[in-house]
Amino acid sequence: MGAIERAMQDVEAGQHWLARQRLRSYLITNGYDADVLATIGRISYDMHDEFDAGRMWLLSSATGPEVDAAIETFVARAGTHPNDIASQLPRSVRLSVIEQYPELVRTRIERYGLATAIVDVPTTRNENGELGWLGNVVVTTVAIVGLLFAIIVFVAGLQSLGEWVFG
Repeated sequence: MGAIERAMQDVEAGQHWLARQRLRSYLITNGYDADVLATIGRISYDMHDEFDAGRMWLLSSATGPEVDAAIETFVARAGTHPNDIASQLPRSVRLSVIEQYPELVRTRIERYGLATAIVDVPTTRNENGELGWLGNVVVTTVAIVGLLFAIIVFVAGLQSLGEWVFG
């Protein structure tokens, strides 16, 4: 049984908080999914968390008057600048190209002026989650510096020990 099915069982058992957490973990693992965002938004709305519902619904496939109202609540409380609003969105659902979002979501992004703020900034990791060449250089440099520091401390300790023993 997958995470989505288990989350629906959690909702049926009255454990909305667990379902919401399970689906957020699903997004972290699997990335953007408009339907899962819509489901988290519905769960949050049912929990009377209109801010979180709006945050999830902004990038989701959900529609309706309660969706629009919750998105407005989220945007009004998230901040006055598009960067403030975008910073409140989960990183795992921020795509690198706006055109990858469904048309409905792109319309919302444009309405709130989030087109440049929402784009996920590339990291040193590639599409497989592995470190790219720049990440490898940084990790290697840090490892070498750490190793040199450990050697220096070890030699200094041996010198001090030798002075104490042979004094």
